[in-house]
Amino acid sequence: MLAWQPTLFSLNQHKANTGFSKKPLSVCFGNTKIKTEFPLTTIDFSNYEGFSQNEKIALGEKLFQAFKNDSIAAIKLPRFDYSLFQSHYDHVKTVIDLPSDQLKAYVSHPASLTGIQFDVGFNPHDKSHENDPKRLVIKYRAKDNQLPTTECPEFLPSSKVVFETLHKLGVLACEALGLYLQNTGTVSDPPFFKKMVFDESGQTNFSTLWVNHYPATQSKATPPPNASNVIGAEHKDTSLLTLLPPATQNGLEVFHPKQEQWLPISLSQTQNKILIFPSGLMSKVTNNLIPHNKHRVMTPPNPTQPRTSLTLFLLPHKNRPVLSITGQRLFKDGVGPAAHCLKSSAAEPDEHLVTVAQVHRLNPAFGHRLQQVTQRFFSNNSQQ
Repeated sequence: MLAWQPTLFSLNQHKANTGFSKKPLSVCFGNTKIKTEFPLTTIDFSNYEGFSQNEKIALGEKLFQAFKNDSIAAIKLPRFDYSLFQSHYDHVKTVIDLPSDQLKAYVSHPASLTGIQFDVGFNPHDKSHENDPKRLVIKYRAKDNQLPTTECPEFLPSSKVVFETLHKLGVLACEALGLYLQNTGTVSDPPFFKKMVFDESGQTNFSTLWVNHYPATQSKATPPPNASNVIGAEHKDTSLLTLLPPATQNGLEVFHPKQEQWLPISLSQTQNKILIFPSGLMSKVTNNLIPHNKHRVMTPPNPTQPRTSLTLFLLPHKNRPVLSITGQRLFKDGVGPAAHCLKSSAAEPDEHLVTVAQVHRLNPAFGHRLQQVTQRFFSNNSQQ
């Protein structure tokens, strides 16, 4: 059974402290100081549903300021059992370790929003192993999942719980932001963001949970963190919000807009916290009032071990109109969120908002390359 507390946001007789803290630290390899850690803002959501309207507005303001100044924040949930994520990582390992002939059955088309897929990393500077699979991605949505159920019966229900937990947290963050923006006169409708995510019946259908698995390498060296060791090139996501529980290894770096430099966010900073940041669609709908986050993934400290992370992309419902805060309709009717940023009727497409699935649709040659990478992965795996 999964260790999950359904009272994640339940009322508590003691009011939670909604303050936040920033504590710049240092990352060290051995005795060598490498980089200053990201000055991460931590916000307490533990009693959100018990807050008054004014308390929710105050929390929304802190979240807004963190997004505005740092492009990211950490949400603290003291009563939440974070072993949920470790349990899911264990199930992920079971799936990834399946024999090739079994795993192949769940590999989906690169344009699919669910299933198992591969890509080659996104590092334009490293051509030495460009045909090697740099990442395995497992995608889960609320429905239509092509995922292992016979070989690992715990995987699908575990994915569902992780998805629902992170999705609910993202929706609460949207609510807090909407209340704050209404209080400042920026929007007239406080459920502004929530109305994009859900349809009239309260259903969501495009938000997606990703497992990003970077395979181990043979090298035992620990390289210094610089641009040549990027395994996931800098980019911004296409979602409204992105939520990240702690990964299995360090490696995440975020570009700090004020300091204008890349800074790592270590696992020590995110212990018992969930990272949350605004993505490309949030920037578009707020007319850049809330700027997008830019991040990348570096070679982990121990490259001989894989790095696995979980990512929840909070996306609009396919049947909901996507409006800017000024009421402008941004995208054509009838297109899902995966195509939102490529089919804008209000602005030119942004190359940084292109996902692997979108590239496959637009560039069949790249899709063929992904297919070759998949075949190579199974070929290598079968030889081990």
